Amino acid sequence: MSKISQSNGVSKCGADVIRKLATYLSVIYTLAKKNSGPEVGLGESVVLQLTKSLSGLGCEIYIDNFFNSPALQYYLGLQNIRSCGTVHTNRKNIPMTFPPDKEMKRGDSYSLSSNGLTIIKWMDNKPVFLMTNFISPIPCTTVKRRQSGSSEKINVQCALMIRKYKWMGGVDLTDQKKVTYEIDRKAKIKYYMRIFFDLLDIGVNNAYVIYSELAEESGLKSTLSSLEFRQCIVRNLIGNYSSRQKNLSTVLKTSRRSQTSCNPKNDKIRLKEEMSSLCFK
Repeated sequence: MSKISQSNGVSKCGADVIRKLATYLSVIYTLAKKNSGPEVGLGESVVLQLTKSLSGLGCEIYIDNFFNSPALQYYLGLQNIRSCGTVHTNRKNIPMTFPPDKEMKRGDSYSLSSNGLTIIKWMDNKPVFLMTNFISPIPCTTVKRRQSGSSEKINVQCALMIRKYKWMGGVDLTDQKKVTYEIDRKAKIKYYMRIFFDLLDIGVNNAYVIYSELAEESGLKSTLSSLEFRQCIVRNLIGNYSSRQKNLSTVLKTSRRSQTSCNPKNDKIRLKEEMSSLCFK
């Protein structure tokens, strides 16, 4: 292992990570500064900046409630970009005339339209608010939902825009898989470390998705679960390294236990054999 030089308490690897995070944050800041219209916040400005190349093409984009707002929908409509997404009810210019939840049953919806924008409240198990600049709230369809108290699914009536929002399912599924074994914890750490942990979780999740798809294509009978995949990565990154100083008896006892329980080398060999069989079959 090569020696890592240190300067002012920061290792070379740590400095590289900090530089990459600084670059990532500078991109976000640059996108936030390049607003394409008045009174547009951070989330909206990022979407407007990233969709500049789509102006006039009539493309459809789907966004979540962090980015969506009436102002964003309006500016996207001016550029002939169709958009749809969930929205927070506390956004500026969102009407507050929706009926209360207790007066709506599952499958009920209430919509408002103005200046080419439509916002709808649809009652599922909880209320869902969506806003769009190109979908009419009148066409209705049905979606499958589980009936309370049983595993059977029933048809629940909903507006067409609710059904079209299914394209955001990939993003929601990624978030769901990422938080299952999330590295980040609720602790007082620097903000840039949270960004680093989030990017690391996304990378590990994407690696497991690729591994699962390759395993399915090659017809492997036994594959690693998501937890086993992460454990294998951790064991091989750590190896036999330990920062604690142990006496000889403790080392002998630990080595005996490790031989009977789990061996990082065996996990490394197993993962290499599976990945090689996936890549070269």
